[in-house]
Amino acid sequence: MTWISFANGLMILIGIFHCGNACAEVSAIDFEKEGPVELLARLTEHARLDASLTNILIDDDVVGWISENDIPALISKLRSTESCLSIRKPESSFYPPRGTEGDMAAYLVESFRRRIFPYSLYSREVDEAEKDNLERWWSLYNSATRVRRELKIVRSTGDQAPAAEVSRKHAFPRTEDLDQATRISSDEPNRVGDLVAYGSDSNRNGVLDRSEIRHVAAVIAVDAEGNTLRVEGREPCGVISNHHPSDQNPEAGAFKEWWRPNVRDQLEQ
Repeated sequence: MTWISFANGLMILIGIFHCGNACAEVSAIDFEKEGPVELLARLTEHARLDASLTNILIDDDVVGWISENDIPALISKLRSTESCLSIRKPESSFYPPRGTEGDMAAYLVESFRRRIFPYSLYSREVDEAEKDNLERWWSLYNSATRVRRELKIVRSTGDQAPAAEVSRKHAFPRTEDLDQATRISSDEPNRVGDLVAYGSDSNRNGVLDRSEIRHVAAVIAVDAEGNTLRVEGREPCGVISNHHPSDQNPEAGAFKEWWRPNVRDQLEQ
């Protein structure tokens, strides 16, 4: 159980020195039972019920708390202008003012992308351009995730089953996925759902042999010319990374090559 403290910024400052009740723990969230959608509703409700509150204190970092299943509901709240409490961490010397429900929804979506909540010392106002980018990102990410999950089912059962039936632990590509993919030229325009393999061409034959591959990631965003903007995958150490294809972890190797799943065209028909 992790406690969250609700308090007005000025009152918190006084309470630190005088041990007043401004920092009293008046509400709690159980991260094992409550999700980000429930937290967003709670922050909005408390903002409506008590005009003196501006932000809450969250003293723990939580990894993997926000899932893909939470994102559609959060995206739907991006344009909400209803008043909402902000969040801050204990080490923050800044006490953020209230924001909107849309601002906090955007913060939660970005926390999912970074795989940790909270991902910064405090939440902030998010402008419309940033929210537009989050909506575009989700559209691309959701499409790439669907292809990856359906690819896993085709490989394991030979049938196309609903994506919901796939375990979350198979959501990221693995080296085995290349067995059902075709290597493509680095000049070929990429598509969302393509794969990039990283490694070291130790035998200098110009391609990555299976034993030379250290990391495989999925393309989740491309521009109009087919240049890859973002890839995502699980690093060998277990960390989930989301980055530009040229910003890979050096431990994954400097050599990269591109692959296209053989079943992709079937899945999109």
